Amino acid sequence: METIPREEPKLPLLTSQLAEEDSRLVARQIALMMKDGVVIQAEDGRIIWHNAIACRVLRMTPDQLMGKSSMDESWQSVRMDGTPLPGDQHPAMRAIATGRPVEHEIMGVQTGTLALCWVQVDSFPLDMSSGRLAVSVFTDITEQLANRRELESTLLHLQNSLIQTSLPDSETIKFAGAYRSVGMSRSLGGDFYGAYETSPRRHDFFIGDVCGHGIAAAALSTVARNALRAIGPLQSDPSAVLADLHRIVESDSPGRFLTALIARVEHTPSQSKLIASSGGHPLPILVRDGVATPVGRTGPLVGMLPNSDRPVFEVDLIPGDQVICYTDGLPDCVTPRLSEEELLLEIPIGLPIEECVETLRHLGPDLDAARGDDAAILAFEVR
Repeated sequence: METIPREEPKLPLLTSQLAEEDSRLVARQIALMMKDGVVIQAEDGRIIWHNAIACRVLRMTPDQLMGKSSMDESWQSVRMDGTPLPGDQHPAMRAIATGRPVEHEIMGVQTGTLALCWVQVDSFPLDMSSGRLAVSVFTDITEQLANRRELESTLLHLQNSLIQTSLPDSETIKFAGAYRSVGMSRSLGGDFYGAYETSPRRHDFFIGDVCGHGIAAAALSTVARNALRAIGPLQSDPSAVLADLHRIVESDSPGRFLTALIARVEHTPSQSKLIASSGGHPLPILVRDGVATPVGRTGPLVGMLPNSDRPVFEVDLIPGDQVICYTDGLPDCVTPRLSEEELLLEIPIGLPIEECVETLRHLGPDLDAARGDDAAILAFEVR
């Protein structure tokens, strides 16, 4: 049986439904409702057409905007980092020069003495018989960018609150710490640490890493850090501290988990002793007589498996010993990831503890959010 092709239904013309004057009124209203500015620029950068929204976004009159060129030195354009954006680097000019679209470009534009206006621009080349044009569509994101920067400032404050800047330094022990971030604008990490003098004969410390990134990870880090600061000195058993932390994580953030090392150093006139427990955290590294060695045993992660005891281990320490604790972002900073044996070879030998930590903080290339993880380091030296 022969199939008769169906014709696609045709959309009725607006002018066939409305009077000519009404059609113009509707078209004008649609144009006014648009939120995006549109400009068309010739090959030399001159604006040869624009819509009304373009004037509103750029805060210019039609006479000021029409005929203005990207190459006009009166443009006060900047990149996101605040550096000047030359006219030949405007999205439209790059689209004309390359014949390829330039999408999602953010630039700042200042007109006269008015405040800087931030726009997101998409520019598309259009080859015509008279030459190549560029059609640019842009949206005012000034308010959104201000809100984002306020959020980033808040997150930076939150991140800094997880990192203790003043660490114990006494006649028996000296602590040093460092945090290596992939960049607050891209990734808010969950690494945290803390060290405190509980008494002249005891120092408590901890280090941990919440799985994941973002606000939720940082929030859980804050909860964990504050909990460990409060309950750690009250317990003689670091495994019990981890068990308490496990219950807090289960209650506060079900489905999330973290690694943590809880420890204390006890001092007597004749020696010092490390007493610690690990919940899935990388083991501390003891540096003695020029040799770096991991010490201890680890147990289940905090918050993941049913709560259980985690092994407690003790290490006798002598003056000159260094103990280095870290989160797993440290071996991750090198590609391919460092094995435990390879990381031990990177441990600086014979340096004061602050220099040792600083050297490790710069291990590998600068971190990138696309390929690395935040890293925290907490270390001490026995005196």
